Amino acid sequence: MNKRILSDRLLAAASLVNGAEIAADIGTDHGLLPVYLVEQNRAKRAIAMDLRTEPLKRAADYIREVRLSSKIDVRLSDGFEKMEPFEADIVTILGMGGPLITKILEKGKSKLNSSMKLILSPQSEYREYREYLSQNGFVIEAELALFDRGKFYCIETVRYTGEPYELTEAELEYGPCLVGAKDATLIEQLKKEEGILSGILENLNRDGSDKSIARREEIRAKLSLVQGLLER
Repeated sequence: MNKRILSDRLLAAASLVNGAEIAADIGTDHGLLPVYLVEQNRAKRAIAMDLRTEPLKRAADYIREVRLSSKIDVRLSDGFEKMEPFEADIVTILGMGGPLITKILEKGKSKLNSSMKLILSPQSEYREYREYLSQNGFVIEAELALFDRGKFYCIETVRYTGEPYELTEAELEYGPCLVGAKDATLIEQLKKEEGILSGILENLNRDGSDKSIARREEIRAKLSLVQGLLER
């Protein structure tokens, strides 16, 4: 059995996987998630993929250690590169920057269809990432928010339809499902951001330089967005 402890973020992502024939994990690192999914019968088989040789070797060693080599394929792969079209019914891409996730999705479009569930969670640049999703027909079906070691994460269930759609500024920043549901974890994060932004604005107001003027307007706009969501 898997004796290694998954982070709260990985456990939350795993909770969104149920009844998969094949679950593929892109950027698998040490292979913790594929092992957990198979051991917990959330997936019958799994594919552990990573671009880096050393982490993938550690994943392969771990998979052998828990005697799951017959159920988990290990592949050196740049994104979807070594996955056959529609091979997996669930794909997880977690813990990368937003731009890298969008790059992986863009290169892998030919291997996706609307029946495949994508579970995505960038570590940064959520706005740009969601803008890409909406403009390229990746529909956000559900969102789960949590704090892991003090950092706010949003995990999204997404399907590729190819049909673009629009998101509001608030939805781009914080997620359409979370915003629509007035999610309690999101509200907690917004309150934190309100305090941070207010402090930054107070400091900028003491600085009369031209450089600070543009920054001040940027912070004011973000603070207004945050406060608007808190007042809903």
